[in-house]
Amino acid sequence: MHNKRREMLDLVEQRQAHLTAAETALTAGDQETYNREMAEATGFNSRIQAISDLLAEQDRFEAGSAVGVAADTAQIEDMVQRM
Repeated sequence: MHNKRREMLDLVEQRQAHLTAAETALTAGDQETYNREMAEATGFNSRIQAISDLLAEQDRFEAGSAVGVAADTAQIEDMVQRM
């Protein structure tokens, strides 16, 4: 899992470098370079989002797995007692 965190950070850094280049090009009035750099930057978005979603889901279950199991167990025991 730590490899995915590192990968996401690397992608965010690369994306930021393209955004900085796009801003510089826009300030200089270089529309062609701006368009190219923005396309490069936005190309990272879906991969960054996918890794972020994966990590969030993994963290959700890692952090709450014991609590979730305990809560499920308590609910099951409650249901069984009501029968």
